[in-house]
Amino acid sequence: MTAALVAAVAVALPSPVQPLSPQPPLGGNAPVTETEGIFHRVGATTRVRVRVDRGGRPFAVGATHRLTVRDPGDYAFIVPAPVLDVRAAPGSQSVPGQRRGAIVWAGFNASRKVLAANATLDPRAAGRVLPLRIEAGPRTITLVNATPIAAGVFTADAVAPPLARYLDQVRRAALAGRLVPTGVADLTTRARPAHTTVEAPLHVTGTVGGRRVDTVLGDGRPLSVTVPRGDGRIALSVEPVAPARLLTPPGRSWATSGLGGRELLARTNGALLRLARVHQYDAFLASPDPRGASAATFVYRTGRPAAAEAPPVATDAGSSTLTTAIVVAATLAALAASVVVWARS
Repeated sequence: MTAALVAAVAVALPSPVQPLSPQPPLGGNAPVTETEGIFHRVGATTRVRVRVDRGGRPFAVGATHRLTVRDPGDYAFIVPAPVLDVRAAPGSQSVPGQRRGAIVWAGFNASRKVLAANATLDPRAAGRVLPLRIEAGPRTITLVNATPIAAGVFTADAVAPPLARYLDQVRRAALAGRLVPTGVADLTTRARPAHTTVEAPLHVTGTVGGRRVDTVLGDGRPLSVTVPRGDGRIALSVEPVAPARLLTPPGRSWATSGLGGRELLARTNGALLRLARVHQYDAFLASPDPRGASAATFVYRTGRPAAAEAPPVATDAGSSTLTTAIVVAATLAALAASVVVWARS
């Protein structure tokens, strides 16, 4: 055993599922499972529908939240969300309830049950947490990854071989869509705190102004892209994706890359923090099983906000004055008649 291994101190690496900010998921804290003593494995998918105006601002947000519940037994789930309305979605085997700020499910699962809700969300509350920001100008439209956040990390020298093997394990799990295991690093020097900015890489596909778009924002690429405005119409699908470029080794594997422990530690910390950010957006509406599989897709479409109903406008000042006089006279006559009736009763 080498002197480095003898002196090494094991330190926990960032969790790939620990939130880096209060939201997402919407509503912050994980949903509550009210049934005591029963744990249900739950897989979740969310399809978020975003309507934006010609300036790129969201004015309507809806979501289809689908939970696949396994393991028999009673269940009672509360999914926090800024809900304005909720209804059962096609394929749901139960009807959701609505509580202020939450979607509610309760019932019994015999073996496998699908709970699907179509929710109308408060566009102001949900709009602040959306992963893509659209900035529309007179001639161009810019798509901006809105997920970056400051995060704390640490730097140090580390024992390279076990860290490289762990990074290979992380890469295989992340690219296969499996749960990424937590890990530790064996440090041979004192850890020093540092700060970095991480994002959830976004795969953006669709059209902007009639022009085809297929790009990844983040993961070592630019966080924004600008395209000609064209006719201004937007039809985009946005998916949070694993940081594939960051996880790709220079050779066959990280174990054979020959990189030192300090560089491997920096690469591993960056990958795990980005995976944690991706996990947050994949759980845009939370699942009762925080460690279960979650995936989210965000669909952006241009539209026209419903115009507020305008009050009646008089054609001219004279007609407005005449109408007011007639209403006042009619009101006074009605009051007088009611006084007479009361006096004779």
